[in-house]
Amino acid sequence: MRKTSRRQKIIQQIKLGKTNQEILSSIRGVTKSQVYNARWEFNKSAGSDEVVKAKRPVGRPKKVITLTPSGVELLDKLASHDRNKVVNNPPHYTDGGMEVIDFIEAKKLNYHLGNVVKYVSRAGKKDNARTDLEKAKWYLERAIERI
Repeated sequence: MRKTSRRQKIIQQIKLGKTNQEILSSIRGVTKSQVYNARWEFNKSAGSDEVVKAKRPVGRPKKVITLTPSGVELLDKLASHDRNKVVNNPPHYTDGGMEVIDFIEAKKLNYHLGNVVKYVSRAGKKDNARTDLEKAKWYLERAIERI
């Protein structure tokens, strides 16, 4: 009777549609690279109708996002605008009639000073004003250190 190699066991599991994680836990002594290589070689040698992709594990934990009241208000504002406008011109970017990036570019400010201007001008419009001002302070201190 012939003994089945680890590679053959991996290929059998791949054909059954098992995920890489399921294969790793079911076959003793198998490494991740062995599973990935076997799957790659199997798919390379198989016809296009036989290609078996690794399934994503079911039941991954969902990320929990906690929003501040101002964050909820911002989401409500963003939901009322069309998607393109939300990406390119969010309300907190154009507050005051001018985008901060236009000012930064016009004054030819470097990265650190540009971020100072950005955080000061947007303080409290998106999240916590104190956090924004502390970020501005941090960037200003970095700019001073570099002089």
